Amino acid sequence: MINEQELSHMDSLPGLTREDLKTLAHEFEELHLSPDNVLIHEGQEASGAFLILEGRVEAEKLLPGDIERLLVSTVSVGEWVGVVSLIDNKPATATVRAISASRVLAISRLTFNRFVQGERPVGIRFHRALLRSVAAQLGRVNKNVIGLRAAASDR
Repeated sequence: MINEQELSHMDSLPGLTREDLKTLAHEFEELHLSPDNVLIHEGQEASGAFLILEGRVEAEKLLPGDIERLLVSTVSVGEWVGVVSLIDNKPATATVRAISASRVLAISRLTFNRFVQGERPVGIRFHRALLRSVAAQLGRVNKNVIGLRAAASDR
């Protein structure tokens, strides 16, 4: 089990109090992934949100008409995956796969919804922290997309 000390060093949980982190530490499940383990399958509902603690994880997408998956983004340590699918209740838009032995924290869909839909201050702060983190990731992914477009136009 993870403890609040380890969570307190994560940039992806800004604005949370020590007590918030202690509460969250009890809600997360620590997962150990082998290379090629899939956390999220494109087109399916994500079972939860996952915070990358160690290792390499990548998001891949199957574009219409393609038979091979396209690397969308490498997910860095300290970043979340699966959050958007939980927020919008839609199927995942990409497959997320471990590229190396990895360690992640998982928060189930049920627990996530209980936290972000409740009126408890910890839930509100957790939701804000997730949104800040996902916004930062979106900025990085947008830069990757621009690079992919430039590479595609050079073909």
